Amino acid sequence: MTAVTIKLKPYQTIHDGFVWTKVVFAADCGDLDDDDLLECHQCGDLYADCDCPGPTQDEIIYDEFDNYLWGRPDGTDTETE
Repeated sequence: MTAVTIKLKPYQTIHDGFVWTKVVFAADCGDLDDDDLLECHQCGDLYADCDCPGPTQDEIIYDEFDNYLWGRPDGTDTETE
């Protein structure tokens, strides 16, 4: 068996063998300057462009643990034999 090293970001965790990311809600993001653009408070990217899961995305599995809502890619579209 080969050991795998995973570098987690501060807003990620491992739960049940999967890497989970805290879900980001638009209401929790701050405005950038005078524009209507929102900045993700977790990763610092534009909310619309960031990789953090939002609360209603397709192909994301959600779970609630440690008092947060978490998301991870579904992955069920991967065909195995």
